[in-house]
Amino acid sequence: MRFENENAMKAHIESGALLPVYLLYGEESMTVERWATRLIKEAVGDTQDPFLLTRMDGREGVDPDELSDAAEALPFMAPRKCVTVEDFDPDALSSTDFSKLEQLLSDPPPTCVMVFTMKSRSPEPSRKKGEEGGSKGKKLLKLVEAKGAAAHFGVATASDAGRLARDTAKKLGCVMPNQVSSALVAACGGNLHAVVCETEKLCAYAGGGELTLQQLQQVGVQSVEASVFDLSRAILRMDYTTAMAIVSNLMFLRESPVGVLTILSSAFVDLYRAKAARSGHITDKQAMKDLGYLGGRTFLYTRAAESESRYSHEFLVKALETLTQADQAMKSTGADGRVLLEQTVTKLFVLLKEDR
Repeated sequence: MRFENENAMKAHIESGALLPVYLLYGEESMTVERWATRLIKEAVGDTQDPFLLTRMDGREGVDPDELSDAAEALPFMAPRKCVTVEDFDPDALSSTDFSKLEQLLSDPPPTCVMVFTMKSRSPEPSRKKGEEGGSKGKKLLKLVEAKGAAAHFGVATASDAGRLARDTAKKLGCVMPNQVSSALVAACGGNLHAVVCETEKLCAYAGGGELTLQQLQQVGVQSVEASVFDLSRAILRMDYTTAMAIVSNLMFLRESPVGVLTILSSAFVDLYRAKAARSGHITDKQAMKDLGYLGGRTFLYTRAAESESRYSHEFLVKALETLTQADQAMKSTGADGRVLLEQTVTKLFVLLKEDR
């Protein structure tokens, strides 16, 4: 069995009909961890009793004999027990040890729920042309799907992150409107861990009720990416005072001028790509697919596409040339990074003014 999305996983867990083995993997490690926790709780509740819950760290290697002993031991005064293997690496097992694992998973004990997670690797690695056979990860995946269920959790979209923020707020006694969740996700750069932390902080500050944008502005902590995005917006709307204030704040926080310049450049690259795609009559959906704006990165393209028409192709080309020259200067000369960054921002203002 395979679960293709979180809704399918949720429906399965709520049915209460747990399977003997699960494999959860994907690019979004927090989502993997969240659903593993849900499975464990459904299997044995909140207990930490070692007779009912055994945790193993797959990053440190797993002894298949110990795993078998833990899984086959009868639960103590409970209908079932649970064994978890976090961030498992099946390719680290010897052929002999993997054969033992295959035997266990081919006939898993009915009184145990085994939960394997793979957060730093995938059971489906890309295969090189001409390569024969399958990896141990793929064999593991096949075994789990035969006797239990596997679930892949890809990179979260902005919509997924927004839903997570609203669900987290609801659990904490707050109501988060869509506009607030969208602003919070953007401020966190789409990072799910940051989304949860900032939602918890916002709810604690509000003390319940409906959350507002004003409250978010008062307590929210932006990611560097979000702050630099605000810098790009200030430049593009010709707000020199705000732009320099943002630069000053970023330098006060000891952010790297090279890092800030890199993120700033990416905002202009997004604008250039959106303009080029629309000039070529390419749909936004196709452009995002071709240019790699997938998952949590889709909002970067849609945001650029909403404003690309305000700027000429010539301006964007000159802006990118200016940013490239600044990047080369920062990396190849001993010039002060902050000074170069401020000069670059000023040059962008001049270019934009000439374009008007």
